[in-house]
This record gives sequence, structure tokens and C-alpha cells, in this order.
Amino acid sequence: MIEPVHLTFNRSGEQFFFKRKGIHKEFDKLLETKHHQIKHLHTMASNEQIEIHLQKRANLDSKRYDFEENRKRKLESLYSRKKHSKRPIQGNLYITSEKKKILERSPEIEKKPMPRSSIPSHASSYTISKPVASAKTPAIIVPELIPQMSTISIPKPSFNPYESWKLSKNIPIEAKVFIIAGTYPDVRKALLQRGWFENIDLESTFFDLKWSRNARIPQNLLDWQLYNHFPRNFELSVKWQLYENLKKSSNSGKNGYLAFFPRSFRLDNKGTEDFFEYYKAIYALSMLKDYKENPSKYISEQIIVANIVCKRWITEIDKQNYLNNRLSSLVMNVEWKILTSSDIADIKTSFQRLMLSPVTDPYSLTCANLEELSLKDPQASIAGKKNIWIVKAGRKSRGRDIALFNDINKLKMHTSSSNCWVVQKYIENPLIIANKKFDIRQWVLISNADPLTIWIYKRCYLRFTIEDYNDDNITNPYIHLTNNSITKKSTKFDTASIEGCMWSIDQFKDYLVKEKGSDLWSNKVYPSLKKIIKYSLIAVGNLGRSNSFEILGYDFMIDEDMNPWLLEINSSPAMDYSTTVTEELVKEVLEDAVKVIVDVPNGIDDTGSFELCYKSKNYISVRTNS
Repeated sequence: MIEPVHLTFNRSGEQFFFKRKGIHKEFDKLLETKHHQIKHLHTMASNEQIEIHLQKRANLDSKRYDFEENRKRKLESLYSRKKHSKRPIQGNLYITSEKKKILERSPEIEKKPMPRSSIPSHASSYTISKPVASAKTPAIIVPELIPQMSTISIPKPSFNPYESWKLSKNIPIEAKVFIIAGTYPDVRKALLQRGWFENIDLESTFFDLKWSRNARIPQNLLDWQLYNHFPRNFELSVKWQLYENLKKSSNSGKNGYLAFFPRSFRLDNKGTEDFFEYYKAIYALSMLKDYKENPSKYISEQIIVANIVCKRWITEIDKQNYLNNRLSSLVMNVEWKILTSSDIADIKTSFQRLMLSPVTDPYSLTCANLEELSLKDPQASIAGKKNIWIVKAGRKSRGRDIALFNDINKLKMHTSSSNCWVVQKYIENPLIIANKKFDIRQWVLISNADPLTIWIYKRCYLRFTIEDYNDDNITNPYIHLTNNSITKKSTKFDTASIEGCMWSIDQFKDYLVKEKGSDLWSNKVYPSLKKIIKYSLIAVGNLGRSNSFEILGYDFMIDEDMNPWLLEINSSPAMDYSTTVTEELVKEVLEDAVKVIVDVPNGIDDTGSFELCYKSKNYISVRTNS
């Protein structure tokens, strides 16, 4: 066994030695003494056993301290000092607290009580020995390099209220949650079949998808949550907003929106002025159309003035002023007096003031002007002999507060209460089936606003009026309005010749093949609908919010030339089982909408009867405050 080597210092020698080395801390003094005073200790292997004995100098009257008895106290003291020290430990004599715990757990070590003591400040003698390894003495491995001590901070787990809510409801963390605010049992069924969970609290903020009839966006909606409405859907559903957006669109082609959307005006100060100008011009046009069929009904002075107005309109169209929906004054006051007066003497007196030369053949002139105007104005065909206009409440749907007028004074009285009215040119040449007027409800799904992604539902349906069409009676809503909310109020609804006043698209296809001799729906009407839908949505710009989607209800009317006309767009179309036709279609369209919104992003290509109508590639977002 190796004999211990004793190193003895007096107090002045210690102070001189450590001052020269620039050492002040007790731990560094201990290391310096071991590594520099005892040269043969530098060759000790890291896996050899060592013993450190702290002995008292012989000439001092103090206690002897054994290293084995004070090991725990020293290690804790040194570790505590080094933990708060910014200087790395120099040397290779270091015993970690983990090794200390292992050593203490060893059954071979005789565990003695540790007396509480302190290191004396006076001079001490240090005894360092290299004992022979034995089975009873545990090996203390001294590392070659001593790592720098650092404090490990354990991050506090983040608090996720949504996950906490799921745990409180026994819902798996990875599960999806939905809220339905409204009567949409088919949406609920489709989501439950896909393993989603329903949150019945309609005001809760904990959901992945919310389906609501209310088109307003909730204020506390998070970016990642799905919602079935866009922030700017009012740009489509509010009637005057739709018209303004269509007017402002520049990518309109030859005739633009005038080829598919009847002229409309908001009856505010500016809109009323524009509407009145068009009303007078179309009044003259209607007079010429009526005169062509009933020449004896009018006097020549009126027909001459009407032709002057029509020719003036053609000139304005050639100047392309009509594209801006602003006409120069087409009808002077004296001309308007001649057109609207029923007093023949008054008409002739006013006509003489114009000092116009007589026309030898007013009928031929009328036919020529009507033909030229029909080529120049895309809406000349829908203007009939009655000059009928339809008035709608700008923010209402389901046929509420709709009325028809062909008298400008009555129209003004009806709309004088506010400026929230929209007046639209009534289509006077509709396609009539079984003596009934009808329109088409077409569903459109927007699954993304940027890039704009439009889906059209291939299975639409027709809505018929309850009574036979007759433009002589414009006060009876059951003759002119096709909305189910109107027709079901009629006492004739249950006995209507067309069951439920509705047809499926398959019935309409069969009718066209039988009556027209070809599938005009597939060849002409349906392709036109897709172009109109695409154009109308591009004209609006970005609808806002990436995680919104929306089902829109487009209402179209078909004229006798098989041209479709867009009437309006509904942001929350009715999805109730009003008839046998809608009961079947509503179930399918809502199930297919869930396929597009939920399944397609997860890699499932099945979209049901939804057909991709348009998806922009390089779409420039148009952001506006909504």
C-alpha cells in the first residue's frame, strides 16, 4: 500500500504561495495544492481510487478531520459554490452529485452519521494517498475534463384552453369539433359520420368548424377555424353592391354585365336620377314595340318622337357611354310630355314647338330603329311593351317586399320611405312552361377566396309561379314571384298543376329535348351559367379570410331565346325540405359540400355532384375593409 505524502504549510507560506498564483477561493486553493505541490498525482489515471485526508498540523490543538466522514459536506459546499460561479472549474478532481448518490446507495459502505463541522481558517496539512483497489472500497471515477456547471431550466408547459376543454368533455385531443347554428341536420349527420364531435353551445369558441345561418363573422373567430361565410359576402348578397361590383369590373368583354344582368339602380339621390333617365328611354322603346304590333293605338307625333329618342340612344351606345351606365339626356321635357300625354290636342301643340318635319313612313322607320337597337343594346330584347320594373328591398330575401310597377309616380311613392330600395328591369320575355313563369335556383360553393376556387352543383332545380303568367296584372305576386316562401301561402298550392311548384333539372332537360328538339341545357344554358358565375365572383374581388367557405344561391331566369339572366345572389339559401324535390337535393348538396370542405383537403377526391367551375392561378387579392 502506498504511504501518504504529507505536505505541511504554515499560514504565512500559504498566503505567499496563493497570492503569487492569484488564487483566492478555497476550492481553487485545494486544487492548486494537489496538482502543483504533489507532482506524481498528475499521472494518476481517472479510474484509480484516491483518498483525501484532511489532517491537522501536529503543533495545533484542533480536531482531526477525516475525508470519508466529511465527504458529503465538502461536496455539497463545493457544488454550491461552483453552481453560482461564472468561472469554469479547473482541474480533473471532481465528483458529481449523481456519483455521490450512487456511492451512498452502495450497501458495502458503512454509513456513519455526519457531524456538522466547518473547515478551520488556520493552516492545515493535507494528506493525499493512492490506495490499492479493493472490493470493499468503491471506485470513484475522476473525469479528465470537468464540464462547466450550468442551470437547466425546464420549460413550463404551455396552457392550451381548447385541449383542456376537450379533456373536460372526454373528447380526444386529436378529434375535430363542430358547431351548427341553424337547422342543418344533413351537415350534422355528415360530420358525425366522419368522427367529429358536436359542441351544442352555440356561443362557445371551442370548435374547428362552425356552420351558421347568420352571415356575420364572429368577432372572436380564430384564423384556423372554419366558418361557412366570408367577411365580404355582402358584396354579393346586397343587391346594389352586386350591381356596383359588376359595373366596376373592367374585364367585361363586348357587352359585359349587360348581357346577363338586368339594369338595376339603388334609389338614392344619384341612383334615382340615373334610373329615371333609363325609365324614359325604355318607355319610348316599349312604345315602339307596342306600335309595331298595334299601329292604330298611337298617333304619328308620338311615334316620331319615340323614334327620335331611340335613334338618340343608338348614338349614345356608339359613343360607349352606356358602359358607364350614364346616359346623356335622351328625352327632353317637351318630348316626355308628348310621349306620356293622353290629350291629342296637347300632343299636337307640343309637337309643333319642336318644328319637326313629318315622317312619311313611321312604321318602316320604327322597324329599322328597333332592329338596329337590338343589335347595339344587349338588353333590348327583355324590354317589352309594358315597361315593367321590379322593386326589391336591398337587404331582404325570400320575396319579401317585392313589387312590380310600370308607373313612375306609383314607384316613387312606394320607395319614398328610405333609400334602401333597388329597382331592376323586369324581364318581359320569360320562357313560359305550362303557362307558368319560372326561375332556376343554382347552388355555388366557394371553397377558397385566395386562390378563388368555385364549385357549381350540377343538380339545380326550377321554381314555378302558382298561377298562369299574365303581364296585364302586375299586382298579383302569385303570377310573377316564384319563391317558395310566396307560393306556399297560396290556397292553390296543394292543388297546383306542377307538384310543389318545382321541377328537378332532369325534368327540365327532358322538356327541352321534347319541345326544342335538342339538349339546350347542356349545350347552351349550363355553360352560360358557369361563365356568369365566374364573372360575377371575379368582379367582387377577394371575399376575405382564408379559412372561410360559402354556399351561395344564384337565381337565374331564362328568356324565350334561351338566354340566362342573373337576378340575385343569396348568401344563406334556404335548405329546408319544402317539397319532395328539395328534400332529395338538399340532403345531397350538404353532404357533397362536406366532401369538398372536409374530405378534399385530406386527399379524398370524391366531390359528389360538385363540379370545379373555376380556380385562379395568379389571383391578385383585393382587400377592402368590410
